[in-house]
Amino acid sequence: MFAINKLAIFLSLALFSVYSYAARDRNFFSASRALAMGDAYTAYNVGYEAIYYNPAGVALRQKPKFKVFDLEVTGSQALALAFKDVFTDLLNFQGLAASLGNKPGEPLVAGAAFLPQFIVKNFSIGALFRAQNEGIISSTTGDMDMYSFADVGAYAHYAAAFFGGIFKLGVGVKLIDRAEVDRTYTPAQYASVLSFPSQWNEGTALGLDAGVLLTLPISNLPTLGIAVQDVGNTTFRANKVLFADANAPNSAPNVMKQKVNVGLAMKIKHDRGIKSGLSIEAKDVLVARSQKPYRDRFHAGWELDVQKFFFLRAGVNQGRYWTAGLGVDFDGVGIEFATYGENISNTLGARVDDRKWVGRYVYQF
Repeated sequence: MFAINKLAIFLSLALFSVYSYAARDRNFFSASRALAMGDAYTAYNVGYEAIYYNPAGVALRQKPKFKVFDLEVTGSQALALAFKDVFTDLLNFQGLAASLGNKPGEPLVAGAAFLPQFIVKNFSIGALFRAQNEGIISSTTGDMDMYSFADVGAYAHYAAAFFGGIFKLGVGVKLIDRAEVDRTYTPAQYASVLSFPSQWNEGTALGLDAGVLLTLPISNLPTLGIAVQDVGNTTFRANKVLFADANAPNSAPNVMKQKVNVGLAMKIKHDRGIKSGLSIEAKDVLVARSQKPYRDRFHAGWELDVQKFFFLRAGVNQGRYWTAGLGVDFDGVGIEFATYGENISNTLGARVDDRKWVGRYVYQF
């Protein structure tokens, strides 16, 4: 009971720490399975992905699981026009600028992530290695908006279940070394000889997440999920450990702002071996309306599970963009595809629509 009270006090303090900010959404982690479901996963306690969205999801998982290989590749709609060059130039500044210059006015995104993970009852540990570039060159001014990052990190989650699994509490800690570029370059600037190591803002940070899941023990198991990501903000300390060179700025990556997400989910059995799940979610519920319209916070998703082998998914992201995906899982080998739309503008009230495509290969036992 003492542990419950302490964690309840901790979550209460986090929930009532209100933040206002206008920066665009950039989740620390987004999984293809969840993105295919509109990124509505805070209450949907299914799969490895549940732990990333809500650390309470690790509670009561009995069988040890080891995700040995998890490779996820992300690209924008324009990526198909320059697939080879963009991924070859994933960490090549001049090559990426040239690819963007070939399609002014169109956003171009290319990224890859490797995410091994181990789960036992009430506990999970894992590592992450990620790199992603996102840029667009204005068709009027020629300026290039660039956001790029490379992450190396590790994380651990612990959770406990109470009252027969009705109530679950979880916390997660993550240690990250991040290199980041988030700025606008004039044509003269990006025409000069630049490299990512000379442009990175690199730093390390220790972040904290927390969450709860409340499941009613009735038909369809309706579940309320609340997650506080980056409790109290995750702030980086500037360094040049892995990515930045001596010419790089002596500044840290952007602060990862605290986010409070609230979701509802339920699971429906249709026939032997066939079931579906529904999930709705409001993200950033404590951010002022003037900083983020209510519609943009809405996410919803649906998943059909056939014999735990074939999965079909659909949803709505940011209140307006359709999402979809499918996956197969056989003998520990999983293959998934997803697509989702989102607003990638950094300007409050502005909209730059982009559609992304995600492929994932997983081996686990």
